Amino acid sequence: MKKIKLVFAFCSVLLLFTGQLQAGKALFGEWMFNNGAGTIAQDTSSYGNNANLAGVAGWGSDYFSFNGSNYFTVSHTPSLFKIDMSKSFEISMSFRTTQMSTGTLMSRHNGTWLPGCKELYVNGGYLNFGCGWVGTVFGSTFVSDGYWHDLSVIFDAGTGAFTTYVDGYSDGSGNLAAIVSFPDDYDIYIGVHTAYANFVGDIKNVRIYQFPTKAYNPNPSNGNVGVSTAITQVSWLTPDANYTYDVYFSTVQQDVNSNATSAKIGNHQSVLTAAVTLAIGQTYYWKVNCIKPDTTVIPGDIWTFTTVSYKAYSPNPTSEATGVSIFKQLGWTAGLNATSHKVYFSDKFADVDNGTVTPATVTTTSYNPGTLKLDTTYFWRVDEVASSTTRGDLWSFTTSDVEILDNFQYVTNDLRTVWVGPGTNEMSPFYNHIWMKIPYSTTDQTFTRTFANAIDLSKGAILAMDYRHDVAGGLPAVALVTVSLLDAGNNVLLSSQLSDPVVNWPTNDYGLYVANWNIPIWTQRATLTAVKKISIKVSGVASPGSTDAFFVDNLRIAGPACTTAIPGDLDNDCQVSFSDFAVMAQNWMQCNRMPLDTCWNF
Repeated sequence: MKKIKLVFAFCSVLLLFTGQLQAGKALFGEWMFNNGAGTIAQDTSSYGNNANLAGVAGWGSDYFSFNGSNYFTVSHTPSLFKIDMSKSFEISMSFRTTQMSTGTLMSRHNGTWLPGCKELYVNGGYLNFGCGWVGTVFGSTFVSDGYWHDLSVIFDAGTGAFTTYVDGYSDGSGNLAAIVSFPDDYDIYIGVHTAYANFVGDIKNVRIYQFPTKAYNPNPSNGNVGVSTAITQVSWLTPDANYTYDVYFSTVQQDVNSNATSAKIGNHQSVLTAAVTLAIGQTYYWKVNCIKPDTTVIPGDIWTFTTVSYKAYSPNPTSEATGVSIFKQLGWTAGLNATSHKVYFSDKFADVDNGTVTPATVTTTSYNPGTLKLDTTYFWRVDEVASSTTRGDLWSFTTSDVEILDNFQYVTNDLRTVWVGPGTNEMSPFYNHIWMKIPYSTTDQTFTRTFANAIDLSKGAILAMDYRHDVAGGLPAVALVTVSLLDAGNNVLLSSQLSDPVVNWPTNDYGLYVANWNIPIWTQRATLTAVKKISIKVSGVASPGSTDAFFVDNLRIAGPACTTAIPGDLDNDCQVSFSDFAVMAQNWMQCNRMPLDTCWNF
């Protein structure tokens, strides 16, 4: 489950970071390493710059295995080679390794390390990127765990921002603006630095993207809300100092899109700013068309921003957000001159829209609605109170159907500081993305997580987790495992012991294959409104093996689940009740058949 979710996270995180860059990136090199044989890794982009193998072949089914001495070279031939890493670029690939020494995934040089040479490498189990005479960006995710990881590194030449991602999560960042100061006429090496720091592991799906020659980095930023009306100009960055620019700016998006004369505020200008006059509470659209010296026009992206208004804006969570935590505290940005805020909140649209729910008046820009229900859509609005009251927009969000209490994805902090137990070396690995491992012992091993603030679990029906007992042969039975919920006074609110556990499930490419443990909590919900601690106890066993252990992952609460659909369950709450009758009554005698004159008489 965790790895599948990472695919979606990977896409969304990259889109959020790169913004306008991501919108028009172009593939300039692609080496999939799925040939299966031979001494060439084909470049399946349109440029055909194949990679040539040096050393022993290590072809897998859809990857190449590097043994610490073999590597590939992509020769820099100016007539064919269009990759220029002094401009904005992205490198992505998939790899797996257990190497702890320095292992180079990709480098760019001509045999010696010179200013502007580049290296993407793993060192001490972490991903790093360095550029000669510029600097290094250090990663924070442990990747030398033997599992496949997806990486992406992105450089924005306009801002100098350099960011690395591992499995969709931001891994490291820094500013390497000086990259643009050095030439980039070097060969590309995959699997080696300059004759050392060879990689040991598997690589596939290597891609290099360059970003377009459009204007970029708009200011105000695209999608910005609450922009000050004191701003007197907009600005942007250019991919080429030889360009001139036509600028279009309007409150009507279509006028900007169609290059309407009425929206044109800059004509073949050479400066990277344009004067504007802004009004309160207005949304503006604009774009910058770049014009090459040969008069070729490069159409710009349409950008938008909204100025500050008397309304509350920038809701958190964003309107129509999904998967929101049931512990979410609401936030927003205050409208102009607001001294207090009336918050209308309900799971019924009409109550918020009509204002029939009693509002909460607050003087800060946050509101705690209490613990919410799982898988429920909520509606809310904030009316701003100043010399008069300004009605706010109606926002909504939907909570997650599962609330993760701990996914054990500890990256920069030590797992042992969160789950506290006996001894000093009780859990391993300490930094990981996959599980919490509790080795067997001859005595009971109890590990406890204490929440900063007590949490309310009364909205859940099930406390669940993924687990695995990894036991070598010879033990008569696996250790007993007990999970307990406690309050601030260490009083046990709920305790459950694992029965009929699964032992030694096979592994797969995504890590340990685990069983599911569901603990019913709905009958004790009234006592679970202030859970301060969760403990996991692994009972002692006689003569445990050195590798015997209990693994746990994805500790969560969930609501009841429907087994099969029930005819008549119109609100999808797994039961047929008066609420379903109300839905039917509200829509009684409605008809949307086409043609309309066939209703009731066909």
